[in-house]
Amino acid sequence: MLVESKIDKSQWIWINIPKTASTFIRNCLYGNKNILDGQTHLTYLENVHLYGQQNAFTVVRDPLTRFKSGLNHIFSECNCGKCTIFYDRPPTTIEVVSFLSDLVKLNNKHENFHYLSYQTGSSKLWLEILKSMQINFIKSRILNDPSNCVMWAFILPQFLYLDKIQSRDYIFKYETLNDCAEFIQNRLGYTVDTSVKHRQYSYKLSNVDFTDKELLDLLKNYYKEDYTELNY
Repeated sequence: MLVESKIDKSQWIWINIPKTASTFIRNCLYGNKNILDGQTHLTYLENVHLYGQQNAFTVVRDPLTRFKSGLNHIFSECNCGKCTIFYDRPPTTIEVVSFLSDLVKLNNKHENFHYLSYQTGSSKLWLEILKSMQINFIKSRILNDPSNCVMWAFILPQFLYLDKIQSRDYIFKYETLNDCAEFIQNRLGYTVDTSVKHRQYSYKLSNVDFTDKELLDLLKNYYKEDYTELNY
């Protein structure tokens, strides 16, 4: 989305990558105002199409902690309120490993898998992804509105949101979020309220061992571009 600096009126594109302090940044820029596209997650190129060629800033995050946060969010919220909230029990390490293994296989099977899964919510590929989620996590529950309820963007690799970005000078890291906060305050002129808390959900992954070697190897495969391009 487009942000105007209060200091010099320069225009900036905020590339809002899911699960990278989006709520914190949105509150810095807009406070409690109800901004309709405040949590819209668009790629750099989509933003350029809407707003033209502008400076851009964003935040990226360690792929492991982002995956944990994203999967937890998927298990915590759905738009229809009926299907993908998991009432029975949290997932296990074996189930997450099996799901990641399916994703790696799909990535190897489909050229440009990440882009296709981002762009086509009703394709056969999307149905393959849903089938894996159904088998590994949802079991007998039925997805009422899968194209809207499964928040796939939350576990998509971050590199695709940055495709064709002109400059990487203002790509900040979640792990040193103060750097982004200083940029928002000193370069854009917005007040940073550090008391604003990120959205919190009950932790759904308590049964998953994220030190498991097979799980970590699969994550590194699935997010290999993030690990190399974002220096993690």
